[in-house]
Amino acid sequence: MDELLLIKMKNLALGAIPLFMLVILLMAIVYIDRNLRSRLKSGNRKEALVDTAVSAIGVILLILSFLILLLAFPHHHDPPRRLYCAQNIKKIWKATQAYAADHGGLLPPLDETKNNFIMNGNSLYPHYVKDPMLFACTSDAETNPNKNFRLASTANHENSSLGDQHCDCITDMSFCYLGWIVTSQEEAEAFLEAYDKMSPEDYDKDIIVSEGKGNGGGNVIYWLRTNLSQLPADLKLDPSSSAGGMG
Repeated sequence: MDELLLIKMKNLALGAIPLFMLVILLMAIVYIDRNLRSRLKSGNRKEALVDTAVSAIGVILLILSFLILLLAFPHHHDPPRRLYCAQNIKKIWKATQAYAADHGGLLPPLDETKNNFIMNGNSLYPHYVKDPMLFACTSDAETNPNKNFRLASTANHENSSLGDQHCDCITDMSFCYLGWIVTSQEEAEAFLEAYDKMSPEDYDKDIIVSEGKGNGGGNVIYWLRTNLSQLPADLKLDPSSSAGGMG
């Protein structure tokens, strides 16, 4: 079963304990009251007071037992935020897979804004991703649905209003997406040198670098694709590497 669902079920069960305690307390009060009235009517005042005191002590012990149970099992009002972030990554990855299936195995292009290492929002939204906030992790201090990914200007968006949430405003504040296969420090340095000189229209193409500094010791840093058969047969990639994906 999904870990997030298990946590929610546990929280629901723990949240019902105070209500259960209240019901028990009310039932005990009613029982004590009726018992006291019955004993008083019978004329045995001393026995009635003793029974009432014993019943009251029993109720107090019951309440204390429930309180100890609550302390032993802390109630987390919200599931760990990291789980939401992990689920966001899974949803984004599924969206990129769907995009690749419609675009010859190639993954979405990088955003056109220089040094904004996230996929181009227009490539996924709204066909593959319905909510731009999927790109914001709830554990980030700056995450705020009322402020994130919103237009600061409508100069290039005549049909939108100032402050509207827009896919063009998606940033890499929570997740990074490189787009190219980079598996070593040498490849990373060659990529960054080439990236600084690239134009946005080339953000979904293979990059030519100096001989020996590309993937597999060649002169090319390849764009991410789901079909590895499209890559050179002699290119060997480390499966454990991030290879430019989400992080």
